[in-house]
Amino acid sequence: MKATKRIRHFHDSLTPKEKSIIEGEIYECYCYEKIVNKYQDFKFIRLEENKSKKDGFYISAAGSLCYQSSLIDLGEFDIIGFDLKGNVHWYEITKQKVNLAFVEDKLKRKKELMSKLFGKYNLYLVIPEEKNQLSGLANILYIPEPDYTNLIKQEYNFNFKSNNFIDLDYLNKKIQKYDYLKDLMHRSKIFFQNKNSNYNSFLFERLYDLDNMHKDSFSYYNVEKKCFGIIEIKDGKIFKDGKQVKGIKAAHKEITQIRNIKLLEQKKLQKKNTLKNKKNNQKK
Repeated sequence: MKATKRIRHFHDSLTPKEKSIIEGEIYECYCYEKIVNKYQDFKFIRLEENKSKKDGFYISAAGSLCYQSSLIDLGEFDIIGFDLKGNVHWYEITKQKVNLAFVEDKLKRKKELMSKLFGKYNLYLVIPEEKNQLSGLANILYIPEPDYTNLIKQEYNFNFKSNNFIDLDYLNKKIQKYDYLKDLMHRSKIFFQNKNSNYNSFLFERLYDLDNMHKDSFSYYNVEKKCFGIIEIKDGKIFKDGKQVKGIKAAHKEITQIRNIKLLEQKKLQKKNTLKNKKNNQKK
């Protein structure tokens, strides 16, 4: 199988940050090629863009394997494959050498999601050099960095020895059915009923006061910081603790969808009460 992947725009005068980003993308491609060639009995997901983005796994325009539920993007996964017994093998690649806490937090969030989708899976963290701090987080696979000099260009040309690739339909048939929004609402309801400030989760970053979400001001709970905050709706815009939340953010999509559900429930309740009062007046 011949395949290429477009790398971010290259120009002669790269800043250190631009260079680091491009090298990170090349390292991911390089490791993907190495792993596919090493495990030729495995079936790996072919990273080709799919035009019909829907709930489940999809390939983004950038050629990344992503998962979404309730139209909310929940994670990006570097490599997912299956062995001959159908076991799931998930590889996450990073050349991050400094902010390892950031790597750990991102991985924990994805691990929680993968447990919901597959139950059991084998996780490998692919890194260019030994980092003892990450040893308890996953199986560690060391792949040294390539010489980037001749690889920094607009396309990465893969050299696959294996043609054992599978498409997204195969992957999406393997996952367990999961509704993120329904799960979020369930957890929010329990939390705000019990006010359990010891709630821990990596997948759910916020919980909401469902009983008041039909109003223009209601509270939410920041799971990571373990504190409460305020959501406000002004002129159709959403503000979280005074700062506007953009439409591309997961919080915006969560709040918008849940509020629509709660507003509809409120209208049904009002209609039911109106009919009830009308019947009571007719009996008098």
